[in-house]
Amino acid sequence: MGKKTVTIIVMIVLVVLGAAGGVLAQNVVPSERHIFVQARQFGYDPAVIKVNKGDKVTIELISEDVTHGLYLDGYDVNLITRPAGDPGVATFIADKTGKFNFRCSQTCGAFHPFMIGKLVVEPNYLFPGSIGATIGLGAAALFFFARKEGEMSGE
Repeated sequence: MGKKTVTIIVMIVLVVLGAAGGVLAQNVVPSERHIFVQARQFGYDPAVIKVNKGDKVTIELISEDVTHGLYLDGYDVNLITRPAGDPGVATFIADKTGKFNFRCSQTCGAFHPFMIGKLVVEPNYLFPGSIGATIGLGAAALFFFARKEGEMSGE
């Protein structure tokens, strides 16, 4: 393998690594999330909510049948709603990563203890992804210009 071939392969690998870092960084900028949750005997829709760390999350709870609640472990959020009544609404910053259960906080029937859902707060990879993209693309540019300089000097 010649020097030129090795340089091209290294450049391609660095560009791919830089692009991969950029892909990780997509769509993870903290944002405002408004999530409608419908409660009914004996479940939530959606049962799993996914957000990113740093997102400002507003949950609006609506009941389809009887009085329901939603208590979110780890965030101390407690909503209550009645059928054909005002929705329960709470806003918080998702500042802790992990999986947090939410459960009905109002006795709503025989299977009330099984009425649970999950909030998944994923880490925000924007900063590390951006660093990876910058390093990868910078290294590829250095190899490119070093190669061009070598060609000009006759190496």
